Amino acid sequence: MQLDWTTTSEMYVSNFKIEQSNDAIHWNAIGQVEASRNNALENEYHYNDVTNFTGTMYYRIKQLDIDGKYTYSQVRKVMRETSIDISIYPNPCTMYLHISLPKTQENTLIEIYSLDGKKLITEQTNNLTHTINTESLTKGTYLLRVSNSEKTYTTKFVRK
Repeated sequence: MQLDWTTTSEMYVSNFKIEQSNDAIHWNAIGQVEASRNNALENEYHYNDVTNFTGTMYYRIKQLDIDGKYTYSQVRKVMRETSIDISIYPNPCTMYLHISLPKTQENTLIEIYSLDGKKLITEQTNNLTHTINTESLTKGTYLLRVSNSEKTYTTKFVRK
């Protein structure tokens, strides 16, 4: 999931810490983005959270200034429903990514794309489970697309 935010003035801002919580009380830092320190312009920032969760998750941005002071953004609530369509594991993966489908479909097409849309791997299966060798992929986040005659499923996974 991509988190996006914009600033209009950040003369003394050092960086932004992205924080996540499943109860909006206890927070964990999950990433950091350096500030551009361009005070004259509106600055757009992005952070890709690869956390795989179902249910409710809360996010906030901690803006850290050069002098050590900080402020928090508003808290944003994100809800994801459980998908019974496909499951992938492990995520993140190292050498292999296992895919489980809810029912067998002939000629199920499995594709892996880079985040910029380049197709990297294509395989077909007629089975309920399929394993893809991910050794050829560099470390990073990828899109998995599974298509059959009934549906197309798309999800992200991480190769570590």
